[in-house]
Amino acid sequence: MPGRIEEARSEAARAQSIWEDLGSPWGVVRGMLQQGRVEWLAGDPQEATALVRPGFAHLRKAGDKANQALCGSFLARLLCELAREEEALDVTEEVRRIAGSYDVSMQIEWRSVQSVVLARRGRFEEARDLMGEAEDLVRRTDFLTVLADTLVLKAEVLRLAGRRDEAVRAAEEALSLWEQKEYAPLVAKTRTLLEELAR
Repeated sequence: MPGRIEEARSEAARAQSIWEDLGSPWGVVRGMLQQGRVEWLAGDPQEATALVRPGFAHLRKAGDKANQALCGSFLARLLCELAREEEALDVTEEVRRIAGSYDVSMQIEWRSVQSVVLARRGRFEEARDLMGEAEDLVRRTDFLTVLADTLVLKAEVLRLAGRRDEAVRAAEEALSLWEQKEYAPLVAKTRTLLEELAR
């Protein structure tokens, strides 16, 4: 996935317009989620949050729990990046309650984001345990992008716990996976993380 952000923005906006013309409520929310992911990859979690949050609220109102969990897991990640830990924790708890046990991706994602929030609060043992659960789940799958994302968050937890060498190893594995998938924006983000860990 080359890092052509402007092209991705244009494609996401075009898709959103099509969904709106079709009058599909889930399609519109899906389009908002897609636009939010583009803005996140562009390095703007604030704009991404503004796009994703209304979709999360709409799905909650509609009682669409499966898609609400999908949207909520990404919203929690964005809130965590914005250091809005209390909101992120609330959303991860909501996702935990509504995500099906069969939905492995959601089970991984709420745990990994909540782990970072706990680590930022100094609750390192709980954070490591929760991240361990997330990593155990993802390593039983072939979800390479979910594994890479989990490892990035694991590196953050380890960094906060003062375990820099382990954090570097997690980030290096994540970088290798992003490079394998050719996700240029996430390769760049992970390289930046490694540079920060080296200081």
